[in-house]
Amino acid sequence: MSFERALAAADLAPGAHTKVIVGGQPILLSNLNGEFHAVHNVCLHRSGDLAAGEMQDGVVVCPLHFWGFDVKSGVCTQVPSMALKVFVTKVENGEVYVEV
Repeated sequence: MSFERALAAADLAPGAHTKVIVGGQPILLSNLNGEFHAVHNVCLHRSGDLAAGEMQDGVVVCPLHFWGFDVKSGVCTQVPSMALKVFVTKVENGEVYVEV
């Protein structure tokens, strides 16, 4: 695996999240108080686009059926035995990289 550029850190404000494609994979990238977190962007329930959902207290909620996922751990708040794939992130020279 290798780190690939996702976006400029300045392009994702604290509290915001967005969908990026890194290494051909749809990834939900979140900025929680200056820390960047990345999880697979597809809901495990009905394949909803998590980037289209709301974020509250580090949990993104799928807009289709309201399943929540912790963006740090990937764990589903409704079914804790299910979890999204989590990707390692790093910031260098003002750019956010995701390991894919």
